[in-house]
Amino acid sequence: MACICTWKAWSTCASCSCWRCWARARIISSRSSICTWKAWSTCASCSCWRCWARARIISSRSSICTWKAWSTCASCSCWRCWARARIISSRSSICTWKAWSTCASCSCWRCWARARIISSRSSICTWKAWSTCASCSCWRCWARARIISSRSSICTWKAWSTCASCSCWRCWARARIISSRSSICTWKAWSTCASCSCWRCWARARIISSRSSICTWKAWSTCASCSCWRCWARARIISSRSSICTWKAWSTCASCSCWRCWARARIISSRSSICTWKAWSTCASCSCWRCWARARIISSRSSICTWKAWSTCASCSCWRCWARARIISSRSSICTWKAWSTCASCSCWRCWARARIISSRSSICTWKAWSTCASCSCWRCWARARIISSRSSICTWKAWSTCASCSCWRCWARARIISSRSSICTWKAWSTCASCSCWRCWARARIISSRSSICTWKAWSTCASCSCWRCWARARIISSRSSICTWKAWSTCASCSCWRCWARARIISSRSSICTWKAWSTCASCSCWRCWARARIISSRSSICTWKAWSTCASCSCWRCWARARIISFRSSICTWKAWSTCASCSCWRCWARARIISSRSS
Repeated sequence: MACICTWKAWSTCASCSCWRCWARARIISSRSSICTWKAWSTCASCSCWRCWARARIISSRSSICTWKAWSTCASCSCWRCWARARIISSRSSICTWKAWSTCASCSCWRCWARARIISSRSSICTWKAWSTCASCSCWRCWARARIISSRSSICTWKAWSTCASCSCWRCWARARIISSRSSICTWKAWSTCASCSCWRCWARARIISSRSSICTWKAWSTCASCSCWRCWARARIISSRSSICTWKAWSTCASCSCWRCWARARIISSRSSICTWKAWSTCASCSCWRCWARARIISSRSSICTWKAWSTCASCSCWRCWARARIISSRSSICTWKAWSTCASCSCWRCWARARIISSRSSICTWKAWSTCASCSCWRCWARARIISSRSSICTWKAWSTCASCSCWRCWARARIISSRSSICTWKAWSTCASCSCWRCWARARIISSRSSICTWKAWSTCASCSCWRCWARARIISSRSSICTWKAWSTCASCSCWRCWARARIISSRSSICTWKAWSTCASCSCWRCWARARIISSRSSICTWKAWSTCASCSCWRCWARARIISFRSSICTWKAWSTCASCSCWRCWARARIISSRSS
């Protein structure tokens, strides 16, 4: 392999004899001068180095070798790997992740993942300003790290703990609290509402107090007074949010008194009147509501509060949160996800994620028509839910169980099978493809037979060139995948990608070159980020390389699955997330989510 070896060519360097995978992989020695993750261990002077995920350490890093400058500072003598690695002392002023420990004044600092602490951070050193804030007195590493002292008001991920008004805050990964938070930090107003007294990280995090009202996505942590947030799927993470940063106004609703994080988080009090996901807890009629992911109930919902009208339906008497949540009472007639429980014909319905059944469904109630289909005799919620009876011919998610040709189908998340599927029934054509012989639900589901060439999530297993493929979440493999099959063309694009299921599924979505989450790492000076679901991973990003072009660069060689997967060898120049196993040179590859390895991948 050539000496370009990075994620943008991992182990492509000819000189490399041994190297460590970033996620509990074995180590590799003798890296050439080019071989990096934006220059990993390409420094000639490097003799030993630490993998970012419980790997052994490496000493003597040269001035070039960095992750946007890792330990390339000449002055560095010791440094800590970001994932339970040992510490490194004496970092120079350049070495950062957008300035890691490059501050000359820094004497001690904490690695972001259970690393030891580092003291005396200067005002520049941040992840878009980490601990560079002078005013900061105490701060926590984002991943079970100890606290850091002397934080200034700017220090954020686009402003982490830069809010002056903040008194207490929690690191996104089981970290201790942080004090001195300002009032802007929200996710379409997370806990940025002045009325908020206490708030919980959305994923088993401790509570946060004194959140401000503007901080959202639609401006992550770009606001000077930003804060942070928790990883959305059992991931230990909190993001910093700017004044615009929200997800259609989260906790900005005034009427809200209590709210639950969507992922086993504790409740949040004092929600403002705007706070919704298309109006979450803004509905007045709501008396009690459950977070969608094993969260506790929420009280005092306003009349608007829906996901396209969640609990606003009057006809609803009882409803279940979609993810092992408790039931919701007093639903209005509008309340649906494109009309959830508003369908009259429905007699019984199940929340999509281990939820209880819902009674009194109206004829409109569907997710593009959920249980409104007459032809359906039996149907399963997509996530360990019970079956649904009396489905009409319209009822689909772009036609779920309305397809006649389907004989057997599996819910995508440990659900039971579905019978009597028509030829239309797909998620952009699920099991309607004739050419498919066997297919796996993406989340520990059983296989599906008789898939036609159209059947995809924007073409799932319709690709002819594919010989073998793995379900994205501990599923079995799928055969006969072509280069077109993707979500936005899953594996159908020559340069496909993928993503992580947002609810306990280990998956990252593939995005086209424009398609980002409001442009993730599309900036020319891209850095990296942490896997959002308990996965030990940080992505390498090129100036264009984003979710909408991950590792589509020609120089790719080999990389590690982001979720405790085994290593992958011999990746071709096209082989990327934006081309999973489409590289001809690939001999072995690991599913990104505790999946088995796949051999003999064609281009």
